[in-house]
Amino acid sequence: TTTDQTKDSLSPQINESINALKAELKSTLAKYRIKREQTTSLYEKLFAARCDLHKAVAERDRAESVRADLQVRVLALEKELNLQPDTRQPTPREIALTGQLERLQADYHHLEAELQTARTRFADAQ
Repeated sequence: TTTDQTKDSLSPQINESINALKAELKSTLAKYRIKREQTTSLYEKLFAARCDLHKAVAERDRAESVRADLQVRVLALEKELNLQPDTRQPTPREIALTGQLERLQADYHHLEAELQTARTRFADAQ
């Protein structure tokens, strides 16, 4: 009768709607999985970047500490050299101090360059 005809005519429409909703759900779930994988990947990259940042900060702090120590030693050696009277022949101690001073100055300049590199990496990481 008419009720049966209405059911029959609605049934394909309902099935179409259900199938469309199922397809949409599958598509949404697939997109969700992709987004979840992307989020996980970004979290892993963030963690790695934070580790690199901590390493760069530690490296910078170490370089600054060594630089400060070397600067103190250089100043002490310069002061010691300046306190000694000028003579025509440098003493063995003076020669040793001069060599040591030159090495310390070279180390100091090398560490200054390292520190600048660490500062740059630190600034880039932020």
